[in-house]
Amino acid sequence: MRIFPLLLALGLAVTGAVAPLAPAAAVDGVSLTITPAGNGVIGPEADLVVNGTVVNDGAATDAAAVTLHVARTPVTDRAELLKWLTAEEPPALEVGAAVATASVPAIGAAQSRGFSLSVAADALGLAEFGSYPIQVRYSPPGGEPTVEEGAIVWNPGSTPSFSLSAAAALTVPPPASGLLDATQLGDYTAPTGQLSRMLDEYVTSGVAIGVDPMIIASIRLLGTNAPPSATAWLARLAAVPNETFALSYADSDLGLLSQSGAGVLTPVAFRMDPAAVPAQEGATATPAPVDPAAPPVDEVLAWPYTIDGIAWPRPDTVTTPDLATFTAAGYTTTLLSSSGIDRDSFTSAVSIDGTAGIVSDDIVANLISEAVVAPSMSAWQTTMAQLAASTAELAKTHPGSPVFAALNRAADAPRFAETFQALQSFPWVNEAVLTETMAAGASAATVSQELADDPRMATVNSLLQTEAAVANFATVLADPTQLTGPRRLALLATVSNQWALDVAGGAALVEQFRTDGFDILNAISIPSGSTVNLLSDNGPLPITVSNALAYPATVHVSVKPARAILNVTEDPIVLTIEANSQAKAFVPVQTVANGQVRTVVTLSSPAAVPISQPVTVSLNVQAGWETAATWVLAAIVVVMFIAGVIRTIRKRRRAVQEPAQEAA
Repeated sequence: MRIFPLLLALGLAVTGAVAPLAPAAAVDGVSLTITPAGNGVIGPEADLVVNGTVVNDGAATDAAAVTLHVARTPVTDRAELLKWLTAEEPPALEVGAAVATASVPAIGAAQSRGFSLSVAADALGLAEFGSYPIQVRYSPPGGEPTVEEGAIVWNPGSTPSFSLSAAAALTVPPPASGLLDATQLGDYTAPTGQLSRMLDEYVTSGVAIGVDPMIIASIRLLGTNAPPSATAWLARLAAVPNETFALSYADSDLGLLSQSGAGVLTPVAFRMDPAAVPAQEGATATPAPVDPAAPPVDEVLAWPYTIDGIAWPRPDTVTTPDLATFTAAGYTTTLLSSSGIDRDSFTSAVSIDGTAGIVSDDIVANLISEAVVAPSMSAWQTTMAQLAASTAELAKTHPGSPVFAALNRAADAPRFAETFQALQSFPWVNEAVLTETMAAGASAATVSQELADDPRMATVNSLLQTEAAVANFATVLADPTQLTGPRRLALLATVSNQWALDVAGGAALVEQFRTDGFDILNAISIPSGSTVNLLSDNGPLPITVSNALAYPATVHVSVKPARAILNVTEDPIVLTIEANSQAKAFVPVQTVANGQVRTVVTLSSPAAVPISQPVTVSLNVQAGWETAATWVLAAIVVVMFIAGVIRTIRKRRRAVQEPAQEAA
């Protein structure tokens, strides 16, 4: 049997009549699946047909009989029904004698056999609208039967009903940068791309759409360099008839961030390629910013959503203090899961300590979420039969109630439209929109769940520390957002809900965030060098500083000698280093005595934030050597001058004496 994690959360006791068949050990290696036809809905004009498959992963079996058993009374509540359908050890319910029988031929090892059971509707003797348990038993000769439970809905033609609204997330796995590039957008928004398929399915189904602002920002920041399919997709999104609201950026995990103490984090800055021209979006276009390379955050994220202030955390990840955090950040309504909420009455709209919430019915939401991603038609039909039974029981116990389903986030939901089309065909389900559910009367509620320690919390705390360190470091820039903007986007992408279950994908982004942070924090440094000889009494001490950032940086260079044989006459020295280059700071010093001295050189930002690690420079101080050398050089020059004069005089005397000697 399939087991929903929801069962563990519900922890509900089950009541029911004593069954004639106690759970028994099935034949080794044999499993059984059943699918009621017509989504399990029958009536006076629709016979019951149950198709099934026996899979044999063990030794070969002999021919066996399969029998169909149908309860004569409906289940009393949905908790009982859910356990019957999904628990590994279902509750003991009375299903009566067999109403149909078929024979299954022998099955060889690693083979399977299909079968079909049918019975006329009027032969079942059902009268009351509701969900009825069924059971199919595969009974090999001499062995214990293998059983599978299901349910059908008896529709006599007149049924109570309830209204159902739903919301789905329009997201893609965020890249490490927190922005999709042109190639990714081109793939996602192609006619068969993920975003195009999701938008088609959502529009057809009429669900409220939670849109990841990262997608909108990525397209806008590419401007005219965005793929044509992406700009066309954005225009389609603006024209959808569905209700829409904004998710957190990159669908970041609101509950996790709140519980880490960070609160609700949002983008702080965006950067656009200066060569890109902002694209015009017709009626949704905003005025071009003064600096095209740094468009205002509000302009990049602006969108004509039909609903404002919706917070959508992951199911079962919210505590009461988190709701106050969301409210302080501007959210007005939080989507919550029913398994963690105690309500005074069965309503979707609730008020928790003055905070508005909309409760998603976990049973309905999980079944719909399973149906839209069903890997096969038979799996989809089985889930839809369970959904029909569950919603019928809901209509019976809470007629007229507005019900909401927040669907699980899924990368691909190939049966989305098909599932909602089937849902809307159930007479007891009336289609509604989210704002109608929000406007219904609210009941008082409390958050009842105690959250287990999230294994990602320690990781998130370390990421927040890295981001804070980079924010301090960024004060070396004239515009710190050149660093803090991209880092915030990367952080939001790294804590996305997409990675809550994709451990490997999330770990890769965490490692990338840490690596990039380390590189930034070590981008400005003093290259290590050899001993410096300082020969003058007064003069500049050259200190080389390297900047590996893509932006000019300004640092304060400070020199602290370990011995008092050197005085620094100006400290600190302000130095600006161009992007990806080196520069020298010339620190004025005065020598007092000769000798070796170790000097500590430190860098800090204009905001007095320490930058890089202090570097020790060894100085060989020879005070007065420059003056002595000057006198020596001067003496040498004088001597050479005198020698030149003497040589010239001698040369002239020889020139006078030589003709006289020749005449004599």
